[in-house]
Amino acid sequence: MNRKQKAFLARLGARIRRSRQDRGWSQMKLADEAGLTQKYISEIECGKRNPSIDCVRRIGESLGLEIRRLFQEE
Repeated sequence: MNRKQKAFLARLGARIRRSRQDRGWSQMKLADEAGLTQKYISEIECGKRNPSIDCVRRIGESLGLEIRRLFQEE
């Protein structure tokens, strides 16, 4: 994975973390809502995991966000 990809995954993870924390949810709560594991959520938020589009969709739906919002640059 190159630097650009790593930076993208770090930004995606940060957006997911911020959205989760804005709702007062733990990683476990998000994992339960999205049908994923807490470890998987943690790895995504830390930029260590490249999630599938389906996983990002499930996370977005769980957080009440359109998937495109998770990919938008700020």
